[in-house]
Parts: sequence; C-alpha cells; structure tokens
Amino acid sequence: MEDGEPDLEAIVARAYAAVTRPGVFVDILQDLSEFEKSAGEIGENTGLHFANAADIIDNVYPNDRVDHNLLDTQKADHLDCDLALDSSLRVVHRNSAIFYPAGFPENRDIPDWLFEPGQESEDRGRLAALFKDESGGDDFGGFYHLYTSEDDEKGWWFTARLDRTQEEPRITFDAVRLRWSERSGKAFSEALRLTETETSLVRHMVGGGTLRQFAEARSRSLGTVRNQMKALQRKLSVNSKEELLLLYAGFLHSLELPVERPGVEPHRCNRHFEGPEGETIAWEEHGDPAGVPVLFFHPIEGALLTPEVANAARRMSLRIIAPWRPHHGGTTAKAHGLKAADEFADRLPAFLDHLGVSRCAAMTTHAGAPYMLAFAKRQPDRVSIAVGIGSFLPLYDAESMASLRPAHRRQIRLVRLAPTFAKVYQRAMLATIGTGEFHRFVEEFYQGCDRELRAIQKPSMVRMLRSSATYVVRGRFVGTAETMITWAADWSASCRDVPVPVHMLYGREDSTISSEEAIRSCRNFGFNAPEFVADAGSFLLQDQAEIALARVKELASD
Repeated sequence: MEDGEPDLEAIVARAYAAVTRPGVFVDILQDLSEFEKSAGEIGENTGLHFANAADIIDNVYPNDRVDHNLLDTQKADHLDCDLALDSSLRVVHRNSAIFYPAGFPENRDIPDWLFEPGQESEDRGRLAALFKDESGGDDFGGFYHLYTSEDDEKGWWFTARLDRTQEEPRITFDAVRLRWSERSGKAFSEALRLTETETSLVRHMVGGGTLRQFAEARSRSLGTVRNQMKALQRKLSVNSKEELLLLYAGFLHSLELPVERPGVEPHRCNRHFEGPEGETIAWEEHGDPAGVPVLFFHPIEGALLTPEVANAARRMSLRIIAPWRPHHGGTTAKAHGLKAADEFADRLPAFLDHLGVSRCAAMTTHAGAPYMLAFAKRQPDRVSIAVGIGSFLPLYDAESMASLRPAHRRQIRLVRLAPTFAKVYQRAMLATIGTGEFHRFVEEFYQGCDRELRAIQKPSMVRMLRSSATYVVRGRFVGTAETMITWAADWSASCRDVPVPVHMLYGREDSTISSEEAIRSCRNFGFNAPEFVADAGSFLLQDQAEIALARVKELASD
C-alpha cells in the first residue's frame, strides 16, 4: 500500500480538482481502476474524500441553475446552423442534437421524410428558387416545417436563409426559437382579439404542429381547418403560416420576453399517492388507460417513455403505470439500497388499491430489475407475470462479473469498494450537463457498444432524457446514486424462488450482456429461458417497441 499511496493521493486531488471541470472524472475512473488492481484496496478515508468532493460539486453546480436542455449524449456540433444543404439539396451539415445521425448522413441527399407530407414538391421548389435568385436581395427563404427523424411525429419549424459567405452557396436552416407560454399567449390573444379556437390554432402552429395534426386532434376535416387558418390570416392581415409565426415572434420581442431555443419544458408530475405512513409515490401513465395494467419499474433514465414506445403501448392496449422509484422526483423513502427496493415493494399494494388495480403484469428495463423482482417476490398475489426487457441481472459470482464489459466492470468494482464513489460519479455526470461534457460519461459507459450509442443518441431519446433530468433529481441527487449502488450490489437473493413466472427478453445485439450469461443466469435463478429479439441491442424497448410490448401483452394475457 505504501508504494501505491502517493498515486491514490494524486487521484483524490484530481477528484477535488474535478470541481472546476467535472468531465475529467471520466479519466479519474480509469486511474482509480488501475490503482485498485495494483494496490487492492481503497480505504475509508478515500471514501470520505469522495463524499466531500460530491458535496463541493453540489454547491458549485446547484441543480436549479442547470439548463437541462444542454444535456446531450454526443459531442455537440459547433457550427452556426442546424442544417445546411448545397445547391443539389445534399446535406452539408446537420446538428446531431436535432437530426438523428444514422438516418441523416452528411454528403447524401436529404431523406424523403424530411418534408411535411404533401408539401415536399412545393418546398423543394422554393429551395431551388432561392439558389437561382441572383438579384442580391433578401436572402431570407421563409419558414419550413421539417421532421427530425423517421420517428418524429410532430416536426419543428425552421427558418431558411441563403448563405453566400461560403465558397459554394448553401441554404442554412435554424430551428425556430419560439415557445408558447401562458403569459405571452394570453397577451397575444387579448391584443388581437382571438377566439378560443384561433388561440388554440396559433398555439398549435407555434409548437411546431401542422394543420393536419390540428384537424386530427379535434376530429375535424382538413378542409375545415384550412378554412379556419385562412380566416385567421385575413383577420391578422398575414398571407401565410410563416407570416403568422413572424407576427408572434415580433409580438414576443415587443413584450421583451425571451425567445427560447428549442427544448423541453421542466417535467411536472401531477400524480401523487400518499401512503398510510405518509410516504409519497409519484407516478406516470402511458399507453391505453383502459388497457391491460402493467407496472413499469423504470431504469436510471426515469419513468418517462419516448413517443415511439408510448404509441406502441397504446396500440397494444397496455396501460403502463410507471411509479417513480424511491428517491426519484416526488417519490419519498426512508430506506436506501436494496432495503429501499423491499420497502417500495411493500408500499405498492396500497398504491395499486388506490388505482383500482387488483393484479397486474410487472415490467422493467436495465437497472429497474432489482425493484421489479423484489415486488414479484414479496407481493406474488398482485403480480401475474414479471418481464425484463433488456434488464440487468445480478453480479453474484466470478463468471457473471467476468461477463461484463470492462467499463461496466470497472464501475461495479469501484462502487463495491467505496459506495461514496457512486455519489461523486453521478454528481459529476449531472454537473457536466451545464458544461457540455455529459457525452463523455455516455461514451465511456458505452465504449465499443455502437448499437447502444446509436439508440441513446436518437433525438426522441435525448428529449426524453432532458425532460426526465428536470424532474428526477428535484434538487437532490440521491436517486441516481442509489440506482448505481443497487445495481452494483449482489441482489441475487431477490431472484431466487420468485413465486411468479419471470421472463427475460434481450436484443441479439445486446453489448451489455452475452446470450450465454443470460441463459446461464436465468437457468440458475429458475426463470424461464430468455428470449432473443433480432435487430435490437440493450435498448430493446426503444429498438423494437412493438415486438417487446406485444410479447408483454401475450404473456400478461396467458
């Protein structure tokens, strides 16, 4: 230990120095791992230093000052536009935080799904005309409603402009930095004497919606809504949807209100249940309210779902009840670690009674598995089936530990040696949201996992993460560290002798667990043989939502 001690002191010093740049904690993780392998022990004093460093980061980067819209799972592009096209309408540049890279490669033709259906020919013509304009006049090319990925069901408004400063002219697009608020909306509506329907239509357009979507939401014909839009345009003396947006933007500036960049509103959970002992459970609901009830034990990403998954749940007639786990958002708890999972399991029957659910299926992904299995084991009369979708399995012997990827094994070993490491690691990771280095933690954890990186970098996934981040910590950072500590613990006891059927589904391209280890562990714990889904990684619920949820529906209906 004497030879290794100076190295450990240097590592501790760097942990304190991480206050000025929390992203360097990714490098400290590697150093700690090397020290642990050579010296064999990280003492209690080091754990205290980790706790102190976490507290300092708390004070320097308070959560209420973090802009969670800056959370990104890959290094941001530092160019001056969100999309750029050359004269052949090929992609010169795209902001990967908005446009999903895998379906939107640079130096290729723009994808067919980019434009609004029925508008593609007209929009292409407008862009071509902008390139041909040699008058030297106004280079503003108007507004375009574009979709950011094949899965984007809403789209965003963008402004287009001809950029003549480059060697070859290009058209640049910037996402419209507008957001409807009650204050600005009320002032806009009152000043221009809009009806309730007209106000709703303006709100819908500002939010990036289309006339077709507005018609569908109100069960009206598209022709009726188009007539409403024409009447609104005449009333406001504007000639197009684009001029309507400009009018709203100008009104915002006249009020000296900030015109915000695209982002997510802070998530607010309005569902709260107070148990008999005063502890609170906050929860979300997704899918079909009248569908088969499924209790969802969420991963570290939170209890929110992407639109793709929520829509698949609705099509499958599943009612996804997603309680926030202990120490996340509005869900309170007295216990910590695995004891919190047991305590939570014992609180859930009263919660289900409150919802009028006598029996349900249980479902989880990733690090939610200890909580689902604790519930299935302790409350078997309330559970019909337990289904893990790409869920973690306990690390209970040398073989299961050896099956992990090096980056995952490194974190597990360090958390087991010094649990306070989880606190400073998670706190540093959250602090990097504001410094633009959050992607470093993502890339380190999924190093060599290309399928997983593609999934977590999808725009819909990033938007969900941002929204969840605004709520999960609620000024506290206990929940995320608790997830890490619970995952690192040996929770195999919760997996043995579970009195309800347990099924595990995994993607065939899952980089976080091998098929051999999944088969071995499921056999050892008495679970059903795991099932494997093609064209999916560890984010199976994101990669193949329809297939995964159809299987949940089938199992819950047996």
